[in-house]
Amino acid sequence: MIWFVLYSLLFIALAYIDFRKGQTPAGYFLNDRKSKTHQVGFSIIASCVGGSATVGMCGLAYAVGTPALWWLLSGAAGLVVLRLFMVPRIRSRGSALTMPEMIRESVGVHAHRLSCVIILCSWVAILAAQFLAMGRIVSGLTGMSSLSAMACGAFVIVLYTWLGGQASVIKSDVIQLVCLATGLIFLLGFLISINPEPVSEVRLEWLNDKFEISDWSRFMLLIGGSYIVCPMLFARIMSAESDKAARRGAELGILGIALIAFVIVGIGLEARAFLGEGVEGDAVLPQLVGQLPTWVGVLFFFVMASAILSSADSCLITAATVAANDILKAPSVKVSRRLILVISAAAFVLAGSGKSVLGLLLAANTIYTCAVVFPIFVTLAAGRKLNAAAALATIATAGSLALASELMSYEPLSYVAALVSVIGSLLSLYGGDGSETPQTVTVPVRVREH
Repeated sequence: MIWFVLYSLLFIALAYIDFRKGQTPAGYFLNDRKSKTHQVGFSIIASCVGGSATVGMCGLAYAVGTPALWWLLSGAAGLVVLRLFMVPRIRSRGSALTMPEMIRESVGVHAHRLSCVIILCSWVAILAAQFLAMGRIVSGLTGMSSLSAMACGAFVIVLYTWLGGQASVIKSDVIQLVCLATGLIFLLGFLISINPEPVSEVRLEWLNDKFEISDWSRFMLLIGGSYIVCPMLFARIMSAESDKAARRGAELGILGIALIAFVIVGIGLEARAFLGEGVEGDAVLPQLVGQLPTWVGVLFFFVMASAILSSADSCLITAATVAANDILKAPSVKVSRRLILVISAAAFVLAGSGKSVLGLLLAANTIYTCAVVFPIFVTLAAGRKLNAAAALATIATAGSLALASELMSYEPLSYVAALVSVIGSLLSLYGGDGSETPQTVTVPVRVREH
């Protein structure tokens, strides 16, 4: 427990320094748009390779083998599309503070408002997955109850995000990624040194009887799609100090995510030799470390703390800034900090609902991707406004179908939702007035500093 306290104090101290400097909305939301290439890239990687992805992907590799690579590789594929098609559009809208603000005039007031609500709800679910992963890991290593462990982790995440905003998130992401990547590589090397057979004898498969084409398409649609149009990743691109830093940062993110995918899958494969069969997916990584020497457990704690903190803080600041800037129309530091507390409480309650880490992530990504991704991608990629009524109908219908698919646990309905979203988005584009979307955005509300 002492290691967790000391590690947490480092990020709280960094956040307190930013807090003492005083922050404007641009600084709190976007790091004053001064992030360098390595900060953009490292923050993208750290935000995407969170605790939920690390725990869930390791468990998936334990169950299905190397096709588990698609968890992060589908995200890397989405980032490629983001880099090629979205980065120039994002950078051309220089004064926007959030992704939804970019498309306010492109989709109409009502569609914009609905998309903001969907984004907020989805990111609360993703944050809940991070809290749940934190609880599982801390509980497994310290013996605390899951609820107490989750509360301790959530407190740290909320505190330093509340203090420093995006500036602290990006700075801490750099440190957390170095710890995460170094620790994962070392852990894999240590496991291979004990028993190299699980990795050396495995056959690289992209699909198999446990992970079929339907699973692949679901990952590409829901995870890959959520990387193409993502308010969290858009914020990283918007925070870059230059267009070049934004482009290079995105490219660094693609490479880093792909490499880490192979490391995590390797650990999941090694777990088969140490644990045997029948372990629940979310429990694979904690149980694996529980069988290793104590010092490995300490190292693993730093790895997982880094993974969870790096993703959870990004989710939290994203949800709070969208809620403040686009839903409440109050883009101030004071309002954002209040919303951080409310959103964290909602995520904490959801984390105790009984869903698994993977279940929470896929549910959030299903609703978000089907409802929001395609309309925003179409309007930004085409550079034209959508028909407001058609855009609203598309988002509402696709979102409702996606929600129904999760409530009914009926996966095919999510594909119907995605199809409705694609067709509706294209019809909205050709049913629009044909005018181009503005290349700069002026915030139509008074910005309060504090």
